Amino acid sequence: MSEELLGGPYVILLDTEKIQYTKSEIDGYVTLSMKPELTGEIKIIGTTVIPEFSMFIPLIMGFLIILTVPAMRKFSLR
Repeated sequence: MSEELLGGPYVILLDTEKIQYTKSEIDGYVTLSMKPELTGEIKIIGTTVIPEFSMFIPLIMGFLIILTVPAMRKFSLR
């Protein structure tokens, strides 16, 4: 997998137990190898977070809210 999608450090769980793995990196891609002794659900946990939207959108929204609040007080419906 690309390290951009899921960066380390990694934790690999077999059901709820942590298992050992071997990591190798080649040209920005990471390969995780493991040999579980039992069957079960494997979860790979990393640290990278991929935002679903641009980081500028929350900044723009906050700026617009800050500008809107004084305008709402000025044009009160009472």
